[in-house]
Amino acid sequence: MLSGLTIIGTSNSLVKGGYTSVLSDRFSEIRNVSLGASTSVLHGFRTRELESQLPGYAVFDHAVNESVLNAKYQMSLDIQQGAFESFLALCSAGAMRPVVLIMPSGWAYSRTGPVRAGYLERAREFGLPFLDGFTLNERIYDLADDFRKCGYIEAAHAEPPIMRMVGRALARGIAKVDAMEWRSQELGDASRLNCIYVDDHLESDLLVERSSSVTKSKFARLTPGNRVSLPIAPGTEIVGVAFNSGTTNAVLKIDAGEVRTKHLQSHVYGTHQFRVIVWPFDRPILALSDTFSIECLPADVGEADERNDAISPNTDLSNPTIEISGFITRKTEKAGSFERLEQAADMLSLLSDDELLEDVRIERPTLPTAYLNNGGGKVMDSKELLYLLHLRLKTRSFTLPYAARTLQNTVDRTTVRGGFGFHFVREGLDDLVKQGKLAKEGDSYRIINVEPSTAQQIEATA
Repeated sequence: MLSGLTIIGTSNSLVKGGYTSVLSDRFSEIRNVSLGASTSVLHGFRTRELESQLPGYAVFDHAVNESVLNAKYQMSLDIQQGAFESFLALCSAGAMRPVVLIMPSGWAYSRTGPVRAGYLERAREFGLPFLDGFTLNERIYDLADDFRKCGYIEAAHAEPPIMRMVGRALARGIAKVDAMEWRSQELGDASRLNCIYVDDHLESDLLVERSSSVTKSKFARLTPGNRVSLPIAPGTEIVGVAFNSGTTNAVLKIDAGEVRTKHLQSHVYGTHQFRVIVWPFDRPILALSDTFSIECLPADVGEADERNDAISPNTDLSNPTIEISGFITRKTEKAGSFERLEQAADMLSLLSDDELLEDVRIERPTLPTAYLNNGGGKVMDSKELLYLLHLRLKTRSFTLPYAARTLQNTVDRTTVRGGFGFHFVREGLDDLVKQGKLAKEGDSYRIINVEPSTAQQIEATA
């Protein structure tokens, strides 16, 4: 059994039945500090949880979300690269060997854009082991053609069988590099992320406490007219913010000498009482004095300096509120030495076809058998698919990811084998286009013909 494993990632690291579900019997202890919808500035917010050392390996999994933000010009490569330096500094302090994980996603720019290429380049520069999920998928498809039916629940998340294949490859790869020779390398001056937690500086009557199975935090709850100040060392950069997206639907205004406004509302507003996420700013904010102020502005106040198009914004702008847990800061500090290999190790290249085929045999029974299977052997046809969409969608025009998410929430997930892959939903939608039930307009589908008899037929046979 390998030593400890720390996972610093996104929702892909938290999905039930995902890649982390196959790691527990491979490592002596696992510490997962991931948060969904977050990026590599996350570990600055998790400073408290990471203070206690867990020697072993640390997995860095942020490429999927950062690809989206980079494509929307909402996270600079400067912040990404600084966060990676800080991760290496964290590993040097915590006796952890760094590992880079690139999860596959359904976005084309995740495969071809600068974020994936940048992480591969940094892994090679610093002599780190890495696992590229895109390349793993290609090898799996070459070895087992039936795995091509396994797509994505939606663009950010592969279906569970593919996720678990990533987890098994990761565990095998770490076991192989564990037997290799590692050496120390001085990091020297490096960016280091930290967090200014609001509960360290504000009175309790300004704070609310929220908790979930993933984390627990205290937040400053701000409405228009509230303004609070927090201490900061002059010359420090503010690079990110941790906030409760379930209750935030407003614009954050920061005055650190430079004034910046940022939209923080998202599509999960009102659907969760508590969902903390850690977002970067488009570019760093330099503190020019020893304090900075924050306040809440209505989201319809006008165009903010920074938007949040990467996550569809909520449209309910009534009762503007912001709940802030902390601000991620960056300073250049002298760091210690981290452990590295003599040269970077592509862990996938260390795995034989026989090893991957062994994992394929384990996962093959879990492959989806159709775009909908209710567990009783009845595969829904395209008319039923259309009817479900007609019942569940609030709009007659929708995209493929939205259709997949809608169907995912329609049926009890425990009765669905393998989830709702894009491959199968797309087949159903394209069939409906041929039947004249839908119109395809660019990346969207529009419902143009729903027969009343369809509803009666489905209800009669349900």
